[in-house]
Amino acid sequence: MPDAHNHPAFVTPNATGVASPASLGEHQAAPAWPSEVAAAPELPFATYLFQFFLVSVALLLMGYWALKVLKARIPALGQALAGAKTLRLVDRLVLDPQRSVFVVAAGKRHWLLAASGDHVTTVAELHEADLAPDFARTLEKEHARDEPS
Repeated sequence: MPDAHNHPAFVTPNATGVASPASLGEHQAAPAWPSEVAAAPELPFATYLFQFFLVSVALLLMGYWALKVLKARIPALGQALAGAKTLRLVDRLVLDPQRSVFVVAAGKRHWLLAASGDHVTTVAELHEADLAPDFARTLEKEHARDEPS
């Protein structure tokens, strides 16, 4: 059983009022008053603010990176985060301020729509062969198909 008298809590101070290392045995001397404990130096507020800023930026970048990786590895998650849009505007050609032509996609189907003023008209349903990278060529094909030869 250890000797309770050598424990720092039971050491009696010497004549100066401070416990000496010799009276503590192998233990170090405890300070007599809390004011004798060395306090950490105070840092300016700007230092704390800068540290907070750095940690915040690091967390935001890690979150952005994690979402980017998850969206790339799990396509369904990417669609859910994007709002799972099923209807999208593929291309648009403005003919004049009141008339435009649009290619709209819903799933795997595409339509050529014409809009003028308050009216929208379906011109044709487009097929994969009709979808060219150059929208002008697509319009020319549709126009040539609709005109009688």
